[in-house]
Amino acid sequence: MSAGMKKSLFLFILLLPFSSFADELLMPFERFKEAIDELSKNRFFNVVKIENNTTNYIGMMIDSSGLIVLLKVESPDKFGTFEKYGQHYLFNENEAIYFEHELLSSLQINIPVSGYVFTLSQNSKGKKLLLEELATTSGLTNLDRETPIWPDEIKESFRLEGEILHIEKKSSHLEGFRFEVKIIALMSDTLLHSLKKVSAFSEKTDDFISVPDMILIFKGGSFKYLETCCDPNSQVYFTYFIR
Repeated sequence: MSAGMKKSLFLFILLLPFSSFADELLMPFERFKEAIDELSKNRFFNVVKIENNTTNYIGMMIDSSGLIVLLKVESPDKFGTFEKYGQHYLFNENEAIYFEHELLSSLQINIPVSGYVFTLSQNSKGKKLLLEELATTSGLTNLDRETPIWPDEIKESFRLEGEILHIEKKSSHLEGFRFEVKIIALMSDTLLHSLKKVSAFSEKTDDFISVPDMILIFKGGSFKYLETCCDPNSQVYFTYFIR
């Protein structure tokens, strides 16, 4: 395949619609509802609403004293909403920010290995300990996550390494390819090192990695760009196209 044809193929692949999982949460909505139920039972809250908005989950509860608690789960890139004004610290080994403003207290917890940010807010100040207690009771700060299973079509030597959050295999509609395997991973030095190992089997190109039976691309663009574009522990997206 000529260099021009390879470049055209790469650009065409980038124009293909990616599965919407890149914008969806990895936590099942049912698990979020279980957390709301657990809090309502333990704290005698009445559940006012619970919503699945695809890119975030929202729950609102109120108790007999008028305390209102809002819970929100969203993708990790939303972490840092209160960064300029909040108190940064570690909560249960997770990066957290506590923030107060007028009649509001909020605690935002980043849980990258589970693929989400968890925010709790309530309608009074000075409630950091209460929010931490609610976060612990919800069970969402230490959620167990199943280990993704690599499909047999991707040899071990071609698999990405590091914290792999999600693997999804489906049939490909692109001519010449049988399957597409979509990957969500956390940015890390380990991941970058594994990409360099995989690229050693490929013809030299920054745009994609090509071996006889598959092509690997980075959703954000070139692999050169990947080295500088993303913060550690941010989610990055790849697709293997299997011939």
